[in-house]
Amino acid sequence: MNTSNRRPALRMLATAVPWAIACAQAQAQAQANVTLFGLLDAGVSHYSLSGGPRMNVLSNHGQQLSRMGIRGAEDLGQGLKASFWLEAPVTLDDGTAGGLNFSRRSTISLSGRWGEVRMGRDFTATYRNDGFFDPFNATGVGTQVIVQARASSSSRVAWAGKQGLNNPSYLRTSNNISYFLPGNEGVYGTMQYAFDEQAGGAGHPGRYVGLRLGYKDERLNVAMSAGKIHGTSPSSAATPGITTMSIAGSYAFRPLTVMAHWGRDRIDSGVATHHLNGFMLGASANVGSGEVKLAYSQARINWNESPTTRKVALGYVHKLSKRTSLYATAAHMKNSGGAQLTVASALAGRPNTSSTGMDWGIMHSF
Repeated sequence: MNTSNRRPALRMLATAVPWAIACAQAQAQAQANVTLFGLLDAGVSHYSLSGGPRMNVLSNHGQQLSRMGIRGAEDLGQGLKASFWLEAPVTLDDGTAGGLNFSRRSTISLSGRWGEVRMGRDFTATYRNDGFFDPFNATGVGTQVIVQARASSSSRVAWAGKQGLNNPSYLRTSNNISYFLPGNEGVYGTMQYAFDEQAGGAGHPGRYVGLRLGYKDERLNVAMSAGKIHGTSPSSAATPGITTMSIAGSYAFRPLTVMAHWGRDRIDSGVATHHLNGFMLGASANVGSGEVKLAYSQARINWNESPTTRKVALGYVHKLSKRTSLYATAAHMKNSGGAQLTVASALAGRPNTSSTGMDWGIMHSF
């Protein structure tokens, strides 16, 4: 073969091979974009009960709950995207990862210009309102009182025994289908339905239905949420349950952001009806490379009864980098009228006592 004829072919081959490799890499990246992510939070926490015991623990959630997960997305073209999210709890003090279960979140979704449809296990629509509008991220000793009360069945009087079927909980729910409105600005919202998965269960015990609707711009963010968890009662043929609602908002003055939250639950045991009412006033301010947080919150069982819990919390987060922070939080909680919540679930409460809690730690995300 003539050498002069061979050279153009070699040049074409030298050009085509890198181009083909680049195209293959780009196509593979477009087809599967998978990310390993996580957040690690560890610190020393001190809890004390007035006139009672004290305890020190190595905490996994002084600022945010430790977790790790895998998420990915695929561009399907024409504005469509398929994605998945698997997220597991991690406890740094003993090195376990929740038995390698993805109980924090396990979802698959399809999204487009019309919004997103998501299926699996995820936060409830009602909890999203509480967790977002809390200077302390609804985590650690600074958590607002109504979030603690909603997450503790014993404190909600008639909620005991209603979370066994299908594990319907206040924070997360399994077997759910959710629809999210498109966009992060302007009007946003979520509609959510969780199947009870009970054969012939009267009143659909374990079913959850929730809704969240809000508006967000550069400074203002307001939202309302409502939902119902269906439960069961051995003492009644009726279908009791818990109806939860909240209204919350924040406004950024820069560098100061103020927050307010109001919540109310109707708790139907099938025998009697109770109400849990609560509110929170909070603020956060950026100071140099840190953030100062302050909140006052209160919760009460029924307006005409006296079980009441009040809490004041103060915290500071110092940012060492975009991914690493040091933090410190102090909180004091006071009970009256027979209430017995404490700053941490690990510390057993007594009626009408006060408790104090402190968190010091480090948080790193990846």
